[in-house]
Amino acid sequence: MSFVQEFNGLPLDELLGRSLSTSDAEARRCVREEEWSFSDFATLISPAAGPHLEELGRRSRALTRRRFGNAIRLFAPLYLSNE
Repeated sequence: MSFVQEFNGLPLDELLGRSLSTSDAEARRCVREEEWSFSDFATLISPAAGPHLEELGRRSRALTRRRFGNAIRLFAPLYLSNE
C-alpha cells in the first residue's frame, strides 16, 4: 500500500473532531501514559495539550537519548537527476 493510499484512509475528520473536543483532563491523562496509540495523536496535538508541551518535550528528549545516545549524525542528501 502506498503512502497516499494509507493517508487517504485516515479518518481525518474524526481525528480533528477528537482533537478539538479534548478536555484538559483527557490531555493530562494521555500525556502521562507510558505508550501511545495512533488515536492518542489527536489528543496530544489538541489545544488542551498545550500546557503540557514541556512534559512532552522532556519525554521526547529522554526517549531520543535512550534510542540514539548523545551522538549527532549528519547525512548529506544525494540527488540524482537527468536535468
